[in-house]
Amino acid sequence: MIGEEQATVTARQQQQELLGRLAALSAEEDGDAAAAINTLRRQIQAVKVTGRQLVNLDPDVVRVSERGNPPLQGHYTLWVGPQPTQVTLFGLISQPGSQPFVPGRDVASYLEGQRLLSGADRSYAWVVYPDGRSQKAPVAYWNKRHIEPMPGSIIFVGFADSLCAARRRR
Repeated sequence: MIGEEQATVTARQQQQELLGRLAALSAEEDGDAAAAINTLRRQIQAVKVTGRQLVNLDPDVVRVSERGNPPLQGHYTLWVGPQPTQVTLFGLISQPGSQPFVPGRDVASYLEGQRLLSGADRSYAWVVYPDGRSQKAPVAYWNKRHIEPMPGSIIFVGFADSLCAARRRR
């Protein structure tokens, strides 16, 4: 991943704004709903954000195309981590954290055994892949599709659409 200073500043500001909105939302709620919102807020607060520059560094493209290997100008940080072996569960679930990646395992099976917190979307989860792409994954018994996350992916369970719609009507 390539990080750029100004993009990192912007990403950190967005994180702080989101944390502020979640704190305000939590203050308006009580009981299980407030606890769920605070759980999500703590998870987001723990994330180290960076301004990611999306650059395809496919070795074949870089070798055969000058456009595939653009020169970088400015101040960048290159982050090279070990090959991921985990899938991270995140959001309105009882036990967020990492689980070992298992080839062939789908999103719904990674969420088995998780208790969904108050206000959680029970029909869909989001998969955020290591390259930054995201995909909405149907996980309920009535709409389930076999979607396999890659090693290093994040499976995020967010708020139910009905909850968000009800808040907008207030």
